[in-house]
Order: sequence, then structure tokens, then C-alpha cells
Amino acid sequence: MNTEVIPERKRGGCLTAFLIVVLVVSPLYVLVALLPMSAEAQRSLSNWPQWAIYMLGLVGLALFVCAFAIWKWKRWGVYGFAVATVVFLVSSFFQGKLSIAAAVLGFGIVMAILIRLVRPVWQKME
Repeated sequence: MNTEVIPERKRGGCLTAFLIVVLVVSPLYVLVALLPMSAEAQRSLSNWPQWAIYMLGLVGLALFVCAFAIWKWKRWGVYGFAVATVVFLVSSFFQGKLSIAAAVLGFGIVMAILIRLVRPVWQKME
């Protein structure tokens, strides 16, 4: 007879909303990288090197996987999310889209939001 009590896990509403937004938006990055672009889209992204578009797709895939891992209560998802954010901001910096200050500020904001939302449930994560 197993009398082990499994603690109830509840996500906060803000964390749930954050994860849903990431799970909906991040596949769009993958689509941008994989689908052929219209002439108008190519003109608007003409100064983006091809590697940057592929990097955007990989980061979108990584963010999706990490957000899903966080949804499934995996701590590694939080770490992966941080790494994917760094890769995105570093690649944006090397493309000349962001200054170093903007990249650091962007990373700080994203991580502050993620930490604030995950901290209450961190002990419940595997």
C-alpha cells in the first residue's frame, strides 16, 4: 500500500499566461526561418544575413521546448530559457540590431520576469 502524498502543484496565473504566450509566439520564429518569404518580407529583412534568420528559428524552437519543460515542472527549462535568451540577444547584437547596453537590459528584463514568476513554484519543480 502506497501512502505517499504527492504535493499539489499549482502555477500562478501570470506564469501560466507567460508560458502560453511563449508557446504560441515561439513557433512563429521557426516558421519565419523555414517558410519561403514573400518579396515584401524579403525586402523588410534584406539586411538580415541568412544565418541570423536560421538562428532566430533555432532560438524559437529552443524557447518552445524550454517553455514546455517549465509547463511540465522541469527546472532545466528555466536554465534553457535563459540560455536561449542569451543566444538571441547575442546574435541580435552581432547583427547590429542591439547595442551591448540594450542586450544586457533586455536579458535583465526577461530574466527578472521569469525569475519573479518561477520563484514561488521553484521548490515544486523537478
